Amino acid sequence: MHTTDPRLLGQIKQLSNDDDWSAFFDLYAPLVFRVAKVQGLQDDDCEEIVQQVMVAVMRQIAEFEYRPDLGRFRDWLAQMTRHKIADLMKARSRSILAAKASGSVACPDSFDPFEQMWERQWQRALLERSIEQARNQIGPEVFQAFWLRVVDGWNGGDVADFLGISTSAVHVYKHRVVSLVREYYAQIIRRSET
Repeated sequence: MHTTDPRLLGQIKQLSNDDDWSAFFDLYAPLVFRVAKVQGLQDDDCEEIVQQVMVAVMRQIAEFEYRPDLGRFRDWLAQMTRHKIADLMKARSRSILAAKASGSVACPDSFDPFEQMWERQWQRALLERSIEQARNQIGPEVFQAFWLRVVDGWNGGDVADFLGISTSAVHVYKHRVVSLVREYYAQIIRRSET
C-alpha cells in the first residue's frame, strides 16, 4: 500500500517551515475531517477533531520515528484520529446517546470497520488531490466537460450541447483529464514511496 512521503515527515519534524506544515495540513486535514464526518459528527465537531489531531501531531512528531517496517505513518495518524473522535464522543456522551436512540448518529461501537473506512478516505483524498492538480493544468472548458461527463454522469451529447462543442471533443477532453489525473495520482504515490 501507499506510504507517506518520508521527506515531508522529516521536514515537519523541524517545526520551522510553515510551507511544510501547510502541505501536511492540506494533505491530511480533509482526510481527518471526512473520517470524523463518516463517524457521525457534525461539521463543527469535525473541525475540532482536525484541530486536535493537528495539534497532537505537532506535539508528538518530534518523537515519531519513521520506520516503514514497523508500520505506516498514516496508521499512526488513523489511531490518533480514532482516539480523538472517541474522546469527543465520550465527552458528549449524553447528547450522543440521545442521538443514537433516535438513530441519527453513529457511536463508538461503529469503529469495527474503521481501518477499512480510513483506507477508503485516504484513497479518496489522493484522488481529489490528483483531480485538483489536473484542474490547475487545463482550461476551464476541458475540465467542465470532464466533470459533467464523469462526475455528474451526463451523457456525451448533453455535455456537447451544453458547452457548444462536438461530442468527439467531449470524449477527447474526458480522456485528457483522466490521463492527467492518473499521471498525478501516480506521481503522488511515487513521491510517497521514496
